[in-house]
Amino acid sequence: MVGTILHDDYAIKSLMSIATHDYYTHTHSINVAIYALSLGSFMKLKPDALSELGEAALLHDLGKSKIDAAIINKNGKLTDQEYAEMKKHPSLGYTIGLKLGIKNRKILEGIRHHHEKMDGTGYPFRMRGEAIPYYARIIGLCDIFDALTSRRSYKEPMVPFEALLLIKTSMKGEIDMTLLKKMIEMLR
Repeated sequence: MVGTILHDDYAIKSLMSIATHDYYTHTHSINVAIYALSLGSFMKLKPDALSELGEAALLHDLGKSKIDAAIINKNGKLTDQEYAEMKKHPSLGYTIGLKLGIKNRKILEGIRHHHEKMDGTGYPFRMRGEAIPYYARIIGLCDIFDALTSRRSYKEPMVPFEALLLIKTSMKGEIDMTLLKKMIEMLR
């Protein structure tokens, strides 16, 4: 993660853009990157792959910098219109990444597809199974795990065991279960 920040000017600019727009998204992005890098390392990904994964995870919510902060920080359920707006952030992040000069397809795919679900119910393209890029599947799992285990103004955090149990029982068709098993092994 340090290497990404030191060597990639767009990573610094992107993180600053997220931090000034919404502090929770900033800390969440860092947490997701730490979880993704930890999981990738546990699964023995090569250094180049870890670098790509870490960068994609760090920037996965970049598109939220273009979503109204009132929607991002709303205490309570989003309206259908607000949710439709929020669902634009992966594609917005992809576009911003391109404008910043990110050329690595795997990084861009990690940003764009982190909300796709194995059963095809995700967004923005309703991809399913192995069609979802590998980094996006890892980032998606880490994204959910951090959201469940983080304190928000409208909810208390879950302990990691409860979060993993919820993911395993309630999100069976949505998450790459092989990755979830690896995460459980890693966190034992």
